[in-house]
Amino acid sequence: MFMSMTGYGFSEEDTSIGKISVEISGYNKKGLELNINVPRSFCRIEKDIRAELSRYLYRGKLDINVYIRPAPKYTAYPEINIVAAKQFISKLKKAAGILNIAPDFCMTDLMNLRELTYTSYKRIPEKEILTSLKPVLKKALALFMKMRMEEGKNLYRDVNSRIKDLNKILKKIKSNSNIALKSYREKILHNLKRIDKDVNDERIIKEIAFYAEKCDISEEITRIESHFSQLGALMARKGEVGRSMDFMIQELFREINTIGSKANDYRISSNVINFKAELEKIREQIQNVE
Repeated sequence: MFMSMTGYGFSEEDTSIGKISVEISGYNKKGLELNINVPRSFCRIEKDIRAELSRYLYRGKLDINVYIRPAPKYTAYPEINIVAAKQFISKLKKAAGILNIAPDFCMTDLMNLRELTYTSYKRIPEKEILTSLKPVLKKALALFMKMRMEEGKNLYRDVNSRIKDLNKILKKIKSNSNIALKSYREKILHNLKRIDKDVNDERIIKEIAFYAEKCDISEEITRIESHFSQLGALMARKGEVGRSMDFMIQELFREINTIGSKANDYRISSNVINFKAELEKIREQIQNVE
């Protein structure tokens, strides 16, 4: 069964360290990219979040936002970056001297500069953070995976239906290829009779045989049928199948293009166009399969 790469999950709980919220959003991407955003004071837990998510995900771009509002016992208080403040005042004085104006500023001006101030919390033990975070993360992840699974079911039904349509088109191509050869042979023989030419002439027989060989698409049809079988096996498999299916779709395009170049019959050409149009829709859907 397919697993989509798009999804969303959100969870929020009051814990022993404070209120924790986790938001997970997923999008299409060939590889796995985890963009984890946590409060600066808790950045040390990012590696643990990454390790936990990597156990369940193979492909896709994920934005993970973690919000932590510490409990009163971990009261926040403002801090000033003294080193940065000294550098700022020094540069301000230098600029005032160059411009020949008084360096008129006060502490309020410094407090309004985000670059110089930040919020600090009493340090919470990492083990306690992870103990509180994991249940919230797992709940958000479960909701995210549920949405991906539901979307995957819709993708599966759509792709499976389109592959059945491709099978029908392929049968028409197969049937038309036999009709085309027969029509060509009858046309040649009819023209020969009109001009009273020997239909058993060796050159005529070779010409018909050459045309039959040039327009033979039996090998391409056999390979397409084999690719259909492999696609069916991939769709029944669990885990990451998107890349393998994308490769098979490329192979199907290669085979149907060869049939199109060999076709010397409007019925085959028409069905090749329909086949490629349907195959392109499948390729678009596969881009969202993990």
